[in-house]
Amino acid sequence: MKKNAPLILGGLILLVILILIVFPDRLSHLNPYGTQGVKSWVENSKFIMSAPPFAPGPGSPLGTDDQGRDVLSLIIYGTKLTMLMSVLVVMGRYLVAIPLGLLAGFGSYVAKTILSQFSIIFSAIPALIFSIIILKMDFFLALDKTQSILAFVLVLTFVGWAKLATIVMERVRDILSKPFIKAEQAIGKGKLRIALENVLPHIVPELVVLFFMEIAGALNMIMQLGVFGAFVGNLRYVASTEGGVITFLNISFEPEWSSMLATSRNYITSAPWMVLFPALAFFISILGFNLFGEGLREILQKRDSRFSVYFRRLFNLHKSIIPFLKRLRIKGKVTLVVLVLALLVGEIALNNYQANLPRFDVQSAGVDLPDFAKGVLIGTPEAAEAADYIAQSLKAVGFESIEGENLVRDYPTETIYREMTSSITCIDQGGQGKTLTPGKDYSIGSFGNLTLSGPVYDARQSGLFSVSMETLTDQFVLVDSSLYSSSAISNVTKKILVESKAKGVLIMLAPGQSLPESFGSESYSGVKVWLTPASADLVTGKNFTVSLQSEKLGNQGKNIIGVLPATDSKQGKEAIVIGIGYNYLPEDQEIGQQRIKFGLELAKKLSEENHNRKLILCFWDGTLSDTYHGVKAFAANPILSPQDIQLYIDLTQISTPQGEFVYFNAVQAPATRSFAFSFGHQLEKNLSDKNLKTRPYSKIRRIEDILYYGASPEETMFYKGSIATVMVGLGQEQQPGKISLNDLGNVVWDTIRKNSY
Repeated sequence: MKKNAPLILGGLILLVILILIVFPDRLSHLNPYGTQGVKSWVENSKFIMSAPPFAPGPGSPLGTDDQGRDVLSLIIYGTKLTMLMSVLVVMGRYLVAIPLGLLAGFGSYVAKTILSQFSIIFSAIPALIFSIIILKMDFFLALDKTQSILAFVLVLTFVGWAKLATIVMERVRDILSKPFIKAEQAIGKGKLRIALENVLPHIVPELVVLFFMEIAGALNMIMQLGVFGAFVGNLRYVASTEGGVITFLNISFEPEWSSMLATSRNYITSAPWMVLFPALAFFISILGFNLFGEGLREILQKRDSRFSVYFRRLFNLHKSIIPFLKRLRIKGKVTLVVLVLALLVGEIALNNYQANLPRFDVQSAGVDLPDFAKGVLIGTPEAAEAADYIAQSLKAVGFESIEGENLVRDYPTETIYREMTSSITCIDQGGQGKTLTPGKDYSIGSFGNLTLSGPVYDARQSGLFSVSMETLTDQFVLVDSSLYSSSAISNVTKKILVESKAKGVLIMLAPGQSLPESFGSESYSGVKVWLTPASADLVTGKNFTVSLQSEKLGNQGKNIIGVLPATDSKQGKEAIVIGIGYNYLPEDQEIGQQRIKFGLELAKKLSEENHNRKLILCFWDGTLSDTYHGVKAFAANPILSPQDIQLYIDLTQISTPQGEFVYFNAVQAPATRSFAFSFGHQLEKNLSDKNLKTRPYSKIRRIEDILYYGASPEETMFYKGSIATVMVGLGQEQQPGKISLNDLGNVVWDTIRKNSY
């Protein structure tokens, strides 16, 4: 038996293409989006620097492009998009060409006119020139990936369908001239039945062959467009604004073969591998589709080919199925209907089951987490025990230490105190008293064991720095924090409590400001108290009595920092930092425990897959205090260069296990930080796709306020550490909502693991 060499060779090439499409990550461990800048090394006592493109070598067998991206990875990952475009173009042409070709073949005047006009137009204007003119317009160059693919498909369909329709029309006319068609007409068949039962079965073998030939033609057109700078995934950089004229530089962003050709034209002499290898990929693919089509032609157009017979039977299935259904008795018909309904119900149930599978399950993590009923506060034995537990849990799922073996990293603090018990009473001149509620009306800002009583001196309307210290003797001084910066309030409070004989300083919070937690390092003979605006008005003009009992804590914070190594050799130095707090008060035990479990479940999920960049998961200590917050210790002494940290994901604002809304803020991930900017937009889109209501986190302030008042923990990474930050959390206003920690975890986890850029 004679072997069909074109079919075998073409089939092998198509099989390789299919493998590249399905298993790109198995064939290349490098990220096609990963860039590489300047290389430097010492050779013969000389310091040498080299910029991309880099020639083929051990790390990149086919070299890199001008952005330092691996050419082999671009070709492998670009196979899917290149083939998808060519197949969509051919499908679009077939959808237009077959109906119009059939109509024209059967004598439709409208169809013949449309077909002839298109043929005339594109015989006068080459399809390539027309496509270049359209696709090089600024409108098309500015489209995103999906829109750009659609534009390419529509344009290439528009310029190429007429040729295919002409072939269909000519074959239909040839078949209609055969004697057996007259016989079909004589027995009363209409044009539609003749087209479906007699004409189509005869032209289908040729259409199948042409399908593969057309894919080769579409690939050829896409390749030529690439040479002229029209491609999918166009990224426009501003190259120059000289003379007030903006000049753009078009750069290939998506892995796609024609874009590789487009951006490598200027390197044909200096870096020929940039042109040669994508061109070779096009050549082999076009050859493969043409060979496979020729091999099919040899099989399908043989005289003894049964393909037309089998295809005709597809249109005659109803002739055997309908009589069978008619012969069924009522019991059989009912059984058939029940089976169909059962299949439909089963399919719906399976889809619902798969959709509702708990991929992210907070309750499955930290099942043996101690209760810590006293809360977890920085400097306490509970904090040390919690830190050890979290570190062991991270190690168990594969997280490593950045240096040494211990994931717990201590950072120094001052000696810290916390309030154990306190009471405040204010009595007016008539002897009527009012007791304030801790945590609601006030919080303690300095610590010790004392009981003090005296009148309140209202300094809110006077210049505090001009007040004589003697005036404040044996009085509580009431000041307005909205009139001063945080550092000024701190300095003047310390000055009054150290240099005067005042019994205390009462600080009225600015509107919208929350009461600080009652722990810190300040200790005086007097007392420092934070009051809400309503409480400040209440104590004015009254006798003020405060009683306080405090506990001394440790002077060290404990951050837990675990690292998942990267798998991409180029991007392995880059890192994503994820931060979450593990401190909580006794009254917040439920959400405190849930927050720790959330972080441990995220760690487990992230450890189940490989990642291009390092993932650094941090559990911060001291999150109940702006002063001792662990993120400030990290920003002051980062474990990596800020240039290597591409993004910080702040998860510290998870304040409820069932939220009404998701806190989201990406203003600290500007467009100049491309990775963080892309991630922030993708995360916001994913939250929207899952119908999770978002609310801006309003505590991120303007730059002038940050410079004046100082950076809060939410602003520290960006303004102190120069690390782009995306903040996401879970909150509620009045009552628990419908958004669970699992809902939030699924979105955050998916966005991290699927983010390629």
